[in-house]
Amino acid sequence: MNEFDLDPQDDSEEEIEYVSKTRMKKEMHALQELAVYLTTLKPEQLARIPLPQDLLNAVQETKNIKKNEALRRHHQYLGRLMRSADHEKIAAAVSGLKEEQNRLARLFHVMERWRDDLIAGDQEVVERFFIEFPHTDRQELRHLVRSAKGAVGTQQASTHARKLFRFVRDAMAGPGEY
Repeated sequence: MNEFDLDPQDDSEEEIEYVSKTRMKKEMHALQELAVYLTTLKPEQLARIPLPQDLLNAVQETKNIKKNEALRRHHQYLGRLMRSADHEKIAAAVSGLKEEQNRLARLFHVMERWRDDLIAGDQEVVERFFIEFPHTDRQELRHLVRSAKGAVGTQQASTHARKLFRFVRDAMAGPGEY
């Protein structure tokens, strides 16, 4: 057997996977979308994502581009840079960031629900809050609920609702965390 003969039983040969042009384009567009999403992040969020310096510079440069066509071309450039970066790690970090944002949004909605229930509810709701968060200052909570209920329909309603929300947020955070 000479060097040009291929042995069908030879396992040392790597299997070549055929990738269609459509699939390649979809993957490239997905990488570009990920790179464009990076441009929407705040600097402290961006710092938590492992980006190569050239990609980080290009992402930060995006905010200076105002023209639509220039922005479209820049997004394509970001996609090209993303191809050479470790996009699995970047995608994992972005996914973790999105999970954290979703968790914080759910927590915020729980706090809003408590506030609304306290304003609309009776003494039973206040007692449930005390059971759920026993470290709560009872007198302060009762005062804030009474003020918020009394201000419903007035100009001061939002002010009292915000104060009650802050109190609920602090109570949910636990003692000494704020």
